[in-house]
Amino acid sequence: MQMDDIINGVQWTADPATGQHHEAPLGPNPNYFYNPNTGVSVNSTLRPGDPFNWHNVTPVSR
Repeated sequence: MQMDDIINGVQWTADPATGQHHEAPLGPNPNYFYNPNTGVSVNSTLRPGDPFNWHNVTPVSR
């Protein structure tokens, strides 16, 4: 599964606030963020917006 994720350009992540898992775009930046209101995941060095809407998620293995 991890090789499939690399080929597809995604990283499996876990949201420590909710315990849910999400796919985020694989990227060179060290941080992943998820917005539960919109369902959008990003890979960025900076939080993309309001900290109450964007959760810092942790990369995990499937």
